Order: sequence, then C-alpha cells, then structure tokens
Amino acid sequence: MKYWGLLWSALWRKPFRTVLALLSVVVAFTLFGLLHGVATAIDGIIDTMAANRLSVQSLNGRGGVLPISYANQIGQIPGVAAVTAVVWLHGYYQEPKNTFFARATSDSRLLFDSKDVVISRAEIDAFERTRVGAVAHRLLADRFGWKVGDRIPFHGPVAKQDRGTIWDLELVGIYDSQDLSLESQLWFHYDYLDEGRALNKGTVQGYQVLTSDPRRNAAIADAIDQQFANSSAPTATQSDREWAAAGMEQAIDFNLLVQAIVGSSLFTLLLVTGNTLMESVRQRIPELAVLKTVGYPDRTILALVIGESSLLYLAGAGIGLALSLAFFPLIAPSTTSGRVGMPVPVILQGAAIALCIAMLSSIAPALFAHRLSVIDALRRH
Repeated sequence: MKYWGLLWSALWRKPFRTVLALLSVVVAFTLFGLLHGVATAIDGIIDTMAANRLSVQSLNGRGGVLPISYANQIGQIPGVAAVTAVVWLHGYYQEPKNTFFARATSDSRLLFDSKDVVISRAEIDAFERTRVGAVAHRLLADRFGWKVGDRIPFHGPVAKQDRGTIWDLELVGIYDSQDLSLESQLWFHYDYLDEGRALNKGTVQGYQVLTSDPRRNAAIADAIDQQFANSSAPTATQSDREWAAAGMEQAIDFNLLVQAIVGSSLFTLLLVTGNTLMESVRQRIPELAVLKTVGYPDRTILALVIGESSLLYLAGAGIGLALSLAFFPLIAPSTTSGRVGMPVPVILQGAAIALCIAMLSSIAPALFAHRLSVIDALRRH
C-alpha cells in the first residue's frame, strides 16, 4: 500500500483523460456482461434438457405430421427405452389471456420414468386409468389455482367432431421438474384427443424417445431416420438439446454475434488504452527520472506502470459488470418460472479478461519506463 499515493497521482495527473479511459472500460465490460450473460444463460437452459431424450419430427419441418404407427417401429430399435407420440396444443384456460402449452401423449412411461420428472406413483396410476385425465406442472397449477380432482376446460386449437374446441380434462396429478423445457405444461392422453378430433386422425406432430445410453444418441437417431427414409413421411431425429440449439441458429447465430461484438470492442479497448498509457508514460518521463534518481529500482517502476493499468481496468470492469448485473433482468432470457439470473461464471470471466487486458496494454509502456535511463530522461526534459 506504500505505493498507493504514486499510483493515484499518476492516474489523476490528467483527470479528463483518465475519466474517458475509465468510461471506455466501463462501457466495454457492461456490453460484455449483458451479451455474454444472455448467451451463457441460453446455453444453460439448453443444458437442463435431458441428455437421453430424442425428438423425432417430420423431415418436412415442424408443420409436417407423422403416422401414429411409427411408435411401434421406433420402440423396436435397439437402444430405445421408451417412445411416445406427441401433439402440441397452444390453448388457454377460461380466458384467451391465460395461455399455456398442452401435450397429448400416447405413452406415459417416457414422462414418468424419466429422472427429470417427479410425481407420485398414485398420480401416475390415476393418469393411466383415467381417459380424460391430465397432469400439470406445479408452476402451471399454482398459476391457475388448480388442485388434484379439478375439472379443467381446455380451449385448444383442434376442433372436435361436434365442432367445439373445449376439451374437458380432469387433473389427476401435479409434477415437478428441473428440466426447463418441461415447465408449465399440461399433459393428457393422445387417444382422447385422436378419438374426439375432426381432422388429422391417426397422425402426430412427432415422437419423443428415451434412449438407454446418451452416448448412443447419434447412432439411434440415424437408425430411426433410416427406418423411414423411403416412406411417404421421412423423419428427422435429434436430441432435444440439438433441436433447441438448431432453433436458435435458424433465427441467428447468437454465440457468433456475441463473440464478434464483444471481441471487437475489447480489442479496440486494448488498442485505445494501450496508446493512452504509453502517452501518459511519455508525459511523465521527468517524474520517472526523479524516481530512479532517488533510488527506485527499475522493477519498481515497471510494477507501478502495470499497477496503474490494472487499477484502471479492474475499477472500470468492476463498474461495468455491476451495471450489467443491474440491467441484466431487463434483457435476460425467460422461462415460465421467471427470468434467468446472470450466470456467475460470466462475472468471473469478465474479471479475468480485465486483468489480462490490463497486462497486455501495459507491456509496452511498462517496458519503456523500465528501460528508461536517467540521463536520457533528463536530456528529453
């Protein structure tokens, strides 16, 4: 701490220059925290999805349908532990503003045998024996005040044979899950939907498959697609994580965008602050000469210049990352349980990057000060 006065006076020798440099660092690291935080949070959401769960959809895209008969054939492929047909319905409860996703499923084993779902055995049995039975995620049940035994009129987008769109369901269970992709959903029986709907009977939007070994996911996915390659409805199979990542990439390569923006801003910051520090050292040549004359060794002068840079960067990075923490809730990705918080590794990574850039930007001016001889310094003065 005995050199604190020297560091402080060096930084504020030119207050306007220091403030501008500090603001540059603050802006760069605020941008880093916000953008990198969002990218990391999205990757974290994808990572919560089950590693051994595959999604089978039509090769024609999400608008295509597949026959229900595929379920038996997929179930016979080695490595497949369970398979269920899925029809997604985006409807509402009581009022159009109360929207949520419902999933009609043909086999409850995939839902309840998964380690990602927590539900009692009694509720599973009730679901399997109740034709109009449904189970809901706890967040969804809490949102609407549902309790086991309640009758739920689900207003869905699929028309019934009587031309109505209200599907009467009975809530027989409530489940919990750490998998964010399973949050706030309601599941009911595919047979009930298929028997009652007016169009597209015997078809599904896709299948979800549990594999016995996540390491064989790629081989099992290839086997499924090869099974139906020459059929009238070929399939495209990927893990749930790959589907989610592919959906992001179809919209925009977000990670590449973040890396490009953050990388260019930090590189520009390195050049700007490196030049600023070099100019600051040149302007203080007489002062450095005096320090060397009174006995300060070269290594101490070197450390002072590096310390000056580190102090500037760490202060600016700290302020910038604090601002990113404050503003992150405004742009953070959302799940049905709320907005995702700023990932802690982003803050730690930001601090490490600030220290590295401080070292890099101070190398040239620090070596210049270290090699400066007293005679040359006085001559320049």
